[in-house]
Amino acid sequence: MIAVKIKLTLVSRKIQKSSKSQKSNQSQFRQFAMIKETYKYSELTSKIIGCAMTVHKTLGNGFQEVIYQRALAIEMNLSRI
Repeated sequence: MIAVKIKLTLVSRKIQKSSKSQKSNQSQFRQFAMIKETYKYSELTSKIIGCAMTVHKTLGNGFQEVIYQRALAIEMNLSRI
């Protein structure tokens, strides 16, 4: 039941974000992560950190680790990572 709620919450957040452009999202994640673009996997790293931040913003704190793992897997799947 909780997994369905997490998925619906993440999907609804993803729909809201879809109106923004990909470039603004990537630059926002790079700004938060402060990842140098000279690194080999800096873009992938920025996307992963962005997914983790989205999960944290959506769920907050207080859940068991397995809930965050599942939510992160869903968010990464939605982001096609």
